[in-house]
Amino acid sequence: MTPTPAAGGLLHYAGLLVLMALGVVAWAVLAAFGVSQAVFFVEWYEIALFLWFWYLETRRTWNPAPAPDTGHGRHAAA
Repeated sequence: MTPTPAAGGLLHYAGLLVLMALGVVAWAVLAAFGVSQAVFFVEWYEIALFLWFWYLETRRTWNPAPAPDTGHGRHAAA
């Protein structure tokens, strides 16, 4: 079963979606103002947001519990 984000987590994901979409708008605005490295700036902005998404996903799906003991290599008590 895959863990699902809690209600607060959904706000993080929705916020990331909006911020990533605003990156496209920012690219158009920067290009309209003649910023020659507009794509470069927006690309780094999007990469930073993706890293934040990756952090949220890792935190959501991380299983810190130890691996289950399979009993291999141990003597069973009779």
